[in-house]
Amino acid sequence: MSMISTQAVQVSDEPLSVVVARNIRAEAARRGYTQAQLADALGIARVGVTNRHGFHTKWTIDEIERAAALFDMPLMALLMRPELLHRRPSQLGADPSPAPTGRDAEVFTFRGGFGGQIGRGPQ
Repeated sequence: MSMISTQAVQVSDEPLSVVVARNIRAEAARRGYTQAQLADALGIARVGVTNRHGFHTKWTIDEIERAAALFDMPLMALLMRPELLHRRPSQLGADPSPAPTGRDAEVFTFRGGFGGQIGRGPQ
């Protein structure tokens, strides 16, 4: 049985859309991309990148996915708040114990999409 720590994790109250914009801007700068180059690589107008960097327009999930591919990094890295990025799971309140095995590890799947039956995975 896993237990979740009740230790509070301090995170910024910045909206996730701002976190994503900051992360993309920082990663593009680190790799030497100009706004025009980033726009061209992501298939959006340069003014679109300017608006996203200035927090006037939110990045779409598709654009974030393309940016992650361009930067050759996991999508989640662009979604992570900087204060959580380099923490271990145990520092985030997760139980560091090994994953469950045997009967506790049975996988349940959602079959049939919305309105379908919930059942066990392959037997």
